[in-house]
Amino acid sequence: MSLGEGRGLPHDFVDECEVLVRRHSGGAPDAGGSCLVQFSSGTTGRPKAVGRSPGSLLDELGRLAALAGMPRRGERVAVLEPLTHSFGLIGGVLHGLAVGATLVLPEARTAEAAVRAAADAHVVLGNPHHFRALTWAEPGALPRLRLAVSSGDALAPEIPALFRGRHGVRVGQAYGTTETGIIAADLTGRFGPAGIGTPVPGTRVRVVGGVLEVHVRESPYPDDDTPWTGGWMSTRDLVTRDPGSGALRLRGRVQGVGDTSVDLLRIESVLRAHRHITDAVVLGVGPIEAHVASSAELDGDELRSWCRRFLGGAPAPDRYHLLRELPRTAGGKAVRDRGVLRRHRTHPPGACRCVSW
Repeated sequence: MSLGEGRGLPHDFVDECEVLVRRHSGGAPDAGGSCLVQFSSGTTGRPKAVGRSPGSLLDELGRLAALAGMPRRGERVAVLEPLTHSFGLIGGVLHGLAVGATLVLPEARTAEAAVRAAADAHVVLGNPHHFRALTWAEPGALPRLRLAVSSGDALAPEIPALFRGRHGVRVGQAYGTTETGIIAADLTGRFGPAGIGTPVPGTRVRVVGGVLEVHVRESPYPDDDTPWTGGWMSTRDLVTRDPGSGALRLRGRVQGVGDTSVDLLRIESVLRAHRHITDAVVLGVGPIEAHVASSAELDGDELRSWCRRFLGGAPAPDRYHLLRELPRTAGGKAVRDRGVLRRHRTHPPGACRCVSW
């Protein structure tokens, strides 16, 4: 494992630290058998504690090893995303150690550090914002690159083509949840930015009412005593499954009830294409609400006209909320929860201006 190139640069590691262990009476071993506890991102509300058993981790490592193109022995793998994220830890670190790859971590959480860590890598694993930064790296800056995989959030539709034009490799995607680990993958990006690939071997999924569900044998929540019946867990993600290839296409997060065939991510893409909009989150359904970030003076009529022009007859937002900036989780992911966004509109940070139509 390496911190990447560069001397005297600040990083998130310390050379030495003292560990003090004390035995306390009255304790008891974990009854659930979890060897790893992670926290969900909190994009749809309060983060949840998620427990992973040794068996579930070994099963996931087996699924990852069965995917053609995953990092292999002797390769340098730049893991840009935080190791608190499921794919960064399991798909990056644990898989890399299992196959004998060399892991390279950025020495800081900056675009420049990401480029330095990826410079000599054969494989780069990161989040969408990492690939946005790498897209603008100089041509030839990633001479060994053969695989680039994004995870953790929706990939902007323009990034794969720009990245391939600059570095010769398409950006693929890995999709999963903290509770289940990896669910689907399109490592080489052949299904396009909206496609999250086919379900990985050993994973059972189904689409119910337009929402993806995945089968989990046991409850992933160590602090929840509710009986785990049926085993089917809703991801709350709207997807379409191609009947021919079996590939899944992500359409957004479900909120409320109504028409679940709406492509919310397409609406977000159309809004972000507006020259005065820096970010957008669209929640649906019933009603469809667009939260857009802009420092310019926009009005509802302009946004409605823009969406009608580029969405044609497809569903468009019923309501628009204009903010200076959108709230994000501690890990940098866009918040997709009506309650959190409503509170952000009511009590915006600093001098943030919020307008709704």
